Amino acid sequence: MAKQIEFYVENPPLNFFRMVKLFLGFVSPWIFKGLVLLCGIIRFSLWHWFGQGWTGWDWWAVSIGLATFCFVEWTIHSKLQHLRLSRDLILRLEQCLGHFITNVLLKAPHEHQNHHRDPGDPRDITFPVITLLYAGPLGVGFYWVLTLGRWPAIFSGLAASMASTLWLDFVHFWIHAAWRPEGMNGWSRFWRWYVCQAEDGHKLHHLKNSRRWFEITGILHLADRLFGTTGRAAWWLTMLFLVWLWFSWPFSRPRIQTVT
Repeated sequence: MAKQIEFYVENPPLNFFRMVKLFLGFVSPWIFKGLVLLCGIIRFSLWHWFGQGWTGWDWWAVSIGLATFCFVEWTIHSKLQHLRLSRDLILRLEQCLGHFITNVLLKAPHEHQNHHRDPGDPRDITFPVITLLYAGPLGVGFYWVLTLGRWPAIFSGLAASMASTLWLDFVHFWIHAAWRPEGMNGWSRFWRWYVCQAEDGHKLHHLKNSRRWFEITGILHLADRLFGTTGRAAWWLTMLFLVWLWFSWPFSRPRIQTVT
């Protein structure tokens, strides 16, 4: 008889504060909070010591970073955490790079496989910090191109991306923690609706088809619709978002000043 998959943690927290306390008992939230703080300190230092204040390039990096994070989330989840390599390829990597380096590089997909085997195990719910080895250099390169090499704006964008990753980590933990707001005020009802919407898609990913519904925080599933990993055919919403992003570029991007 197949083992029944437990989607929620074994002992759900009784309120929001206990859930946050349980969440902060793991390493990844502190790593991402520290990176947000570090990028913010560096950006403030450039402002304070070198007079490089907040500009349109900072707004541009932060807004595009937040608007496109759903695609970053989809890429990390589908292409890295669900990476499947043949045994022969893993053996070749071990021969070339060594057993230790290969295990480090494949740690994120291995941890995610454990999460799918036992979704209710809190040790495998939080975001694998090793992912920063891949996403970090790509993020720096993305913001370098986006801001034409302006380091103050690059750190602003990186702070926004780290904050978005922390939010992804928290929402994923919140879904599996099984606690939902019970109040009837506006905020409680909104967050209950939001988490339940995210939970519906994530349950389909765990319990129905692990090759679909990769987004967690984006309840509209824009990236899933664009790349065909959702059961819903209405991916026109993603195309509408991309068209808006394209036509907003001439109006929202900072103007490049030339010295004559």
